[in-house]
Amino acid sequence: MNKIEEILNMVKNNTISIEEAQKLITALESNEVVAKLNPPTKIDEDYRHKMLKVFVDSIDGDKVKINIPVALVLAGIDLAAKFNNVNINERKLDMSEIDFELIKECLYSGMLGEIISVESANGDRIRIFVE
Repeated sequence: MNKIEEILNMVKNNTISIEEAQKLITALESNEVVAKLNPPTKIDEDYRHKMLKVFVDSIDGDKVKINIPVALVLAGIDLAAKFNNVNINERKLDMSEIDFELIKECLYSGMLGEIISVESANGDRIRIFVE
């Protein structure tokens, strides 16, 4: 199965939205980026349907909730690793300090629950977890 078929299969299984699939396919075609949707380490199929969730509650009352399928996170990690030291709006984006392999290892291990919990001095809270 080729990468585009895998993306379409993810849409069919409601793992990602149509909009997310369009972004992945565009990235594959226009930038000739090969997203690794089948990582070398086998992940339990049920886990691939889990979500990486980011919740932000600010003291000002702002609430942000982001849900990203684990399968999309894995594809995005490989994509992001290819964009180290690029310029965005005249600012150099240096991602050399990010250990992408460690992030992938955590996901491959089937990690569940809270990964990061931060509470700032002024009361802002950030939680990142897999459910």
